Amino acid sequence: MDRRNAATTRAQGRSGLRAASLALAGALALGVSQAGAEDASLQPVGPTLELAQLDRSGSFDFAEPGVVRLAASATSADAMQHLEIERGKSLFVRTEYTVRRVSVGDPETLDVVVLSPRELQFVAKKIGATNVVLWDPQGTPQAALDVHVGTPHSQVESEIQRVLGNPDVKVDSAGESIVLKGSVANALASEQAMTVARGFFPGKQENVINLLEVGGDQQVMLEVVVAEMSRTLRREMGTNFRVFHVGDNHTAEIFSFLNNLSSLSDDAASTALDVSDAINLVGSFTVGSDIYQVLFDVLHEKGLGKILAEPTLVARSGETASFLAGGEIPIPIAQGGAFGSITIEFKEFGVGVAFTPTVMAADRIHLKVAPEVSAPDFTLGATSGGLTVPGFTTRRASTAVELADGQSFAIAGLLRDDVAQLVDQYPVLGEIPVLGVLFRSSQFQKNESELVMIVTPHLVKPLPPGEHHLPTDHFVEPNAFEFYLLGALEGRTWGSSHDDDSAQETGGLIGDVGHTVAAAPEGEAR
Repeated sequence: MDRRNAATTRAQGRSGLRAASLALAGALALGVSQAGAEDASLQPVGPTLELAQLDRSGSFDFAEPGVVRLAASATSADAMQHLEIERGKSLFVRTEYTVRRVSVGDPETLDVVVLSPRELQFVAKKIGATNVVLWDPQGTPQAALDVHVGTPHSQVESEIQRVLGNPDVKVDSAGESIVLKGSVANALASEQAMTVARGFFPGKQENVINLLEVGGDQQVMLEVVVAEMSRTLRREMGTNFRVFHVGDNHTAEIFSFLNNLSSLSDDAASTALDVSDAINLVGSFTVGSDIYQVLFDVLHEKGLGKILAEPTLVARSGETASFLAGGEIPIPIAQGGAFGSITIEFKEFGVGVAFTPTVMAADRIHLKVAPEVSAPDFTLGATSGGLTVPGFTTRRASTAVELADGQSFAIAGLLRDDVAQLVDQYPVLGEIPVLGVLFRSSQFQKNESELVMIVTPHLVKPLPPGEHHLPTDHFVEPNAFEFYLLGALEGRTWGSSHDDDSAQETGGLIGDVGHTVAAAPEGEAR
């Protein structure tokens, strides 16, 4: 029992001593706080935390991970410091001087936890900016920390570096967003970095800003071959006739104006016919006193066409280039209003192609191609205000493929087979066998065409500085003697080694990009 009472007495003594020590420390801190408050020039802005007085020394650095070391400032400029903290994380600050007072500008953004007179912990609560001021025991501001709390990004950076295996990719915060910086080898790596970063922002894809620099060759030359063969077949057969019958005491005339192949003359006193341009055969004969005239539109037409275009375009990765081999047709557009004004707009037609290349890797190109072939067709047009506006027959395709440098792909199967038949005839009479030919007009038209496009992308580089080969390098204008007497279209420099040079200039690919064309046609002597 005596031992138990003695232990209880000792415990109570230690508790009393600890309470007395805490009371003394509180009294000293309160006295220091009141003494400091008397100096109006050192009044803090915002909440303050009072600390005990100790000595000071040290420097500002990040020698230890997650630890900021603050040194005493020699000048007011040295007191200004900048810190960045990710939201939801904390930063340990160690000063090598005694801190007596701490002022936080916005406690909602940053919380300061006092660990000891030389150790503080900054806890980032929300995205924003604030400042923290530290005073020494003499009442002198030793540090004015401008603290920026940003979006968490260190985990994003480490994950991107791990996935890509590229330590050059850095991630910074910018308000609610993050910024990807650094360099990657190709566009594919850039897209992969964006995909990883967006995974941390579900539903907020716009919070990822891509400032990555893409290395490698980013220019693409596209060689396109557009080949089309078309065949047309047209048959027409139509008749108009005139019968003039003279009797003993009467006359009669019968006309056929089917399909407007002919018409009456504008002269009312004349019975002659005005013949259209479609009439290519006329027959006239007399039986007794009767006169018979037959007008024929007989046609058998065949056509064969070939279209070959070989455009070569160069575009930067991710941008669109286009080409058109054709022309433009003026289209009248009514503007309305009291005066009924009409403006002219031009509609393009011909063989066109637009492509958008994206360099995915050193030997991988993603290509979006949109070729189009169009031609005016007046049979599809409309007439307005006495003006005939043509329609257009158009064939277009759009596709996306991935190729290696120099590989080709073809867009084929663009076939067209149109058949049109038209018969104009008189009722009943046009149905009569053989003789019904005189009472009807028949048209048959067939169009067949096939279009093939072959596309070949190349990664290219600009030519180095200096002189470059041109198709006109070895062209010499003929003088009067060569042109008139020798019939030469090209002159020559007598006594020079031009022939030897021209034998070497056979055309073809120059380095990484470009073509040369021989001045003389293939197979023709210079």
